Amino acid sequence: MKSQIINNQIFTTVSKLTNHTRAIIKELGVCDSVKDTNTQAFEFLYELIKNHPSYDDRIIGFKDFSISINDKNRKALELNIVKEDDSIEVISWMCCCSGKPKTDKELFNRCLRELIKYQIYEFKNKNKSCICELCKKQSDNIHIDHYVLTFKQIVDNFMSKYKIRIPSAYERGYNNTVVMLGDDVYIGELFEKYHREVATFRILCAKCNMSRGKDGTDVEIYDIVENKKELFYLKEYVIDLD
Repeated sequence: MKSQIINNQIFTTVSKLTNHTRAIIKELGVCDSVKDTNTQAFEFLYELIKNHPSYDDRIIGFKDFSISINDKNRKALELNIVKEDDSIEVISWMCCCSGKPKTDKELFNRCLRELIKYQIYEFKNKNKSCICELCKKQSDNIHIDHYVLTFKQIVDNFMSKYKIRIPSAYERGYNNTVVMLGDDVYIGELFEKYHREVATFRILCAKCNMSRGKDGTDVEIYDIVENKKELFYLKEYVIDLD
């Protein structure tokens, strides 16, 4: 990335811009009006959203920003655009930092994960144990993990078996989800059935889940160092769709 100047501040990397923006949103906290809460923060965010790929469309009728708690993750804050008619639209500040929209593949995977989320909830409700299957310790922070086949492997096998192409158009659904359109809806319905047939779940504590390899292999590291705590924060609490 080339250096960016946002509201007279120079950022030499995407990481520095992202960290600075995250700190601003965290400091603001939940608020109905950023303009009334912190003028300097408002001016910074207003300049930042010019990086958004859909800025020209999103800025129409703009009046203010608000900060709210994400409906799906009560520990996550999200940035909203408040329109002149008082309607509210979520805008991805992380996308504004990178200037890069989500790829079709990223949106497709997000959509598929949303479609099978109820299957994960079903498993969790049927298995009340809080004992991690790797470290065998009880935990108050459990994750439901795809086991035997990772989610990526399931998707890859599904695509290969049914000769599926990745859709290139999506729309926003309830609670800021991503949904397929028209002739592509059948893909989601087919995947729900396929996933139920092949997926196997297990219970892991947060430490063990975050210590696993990128390919889904189990790595016996149960003491998370500080940089992995930060990674856990980024993985779990940053909400970013568009």
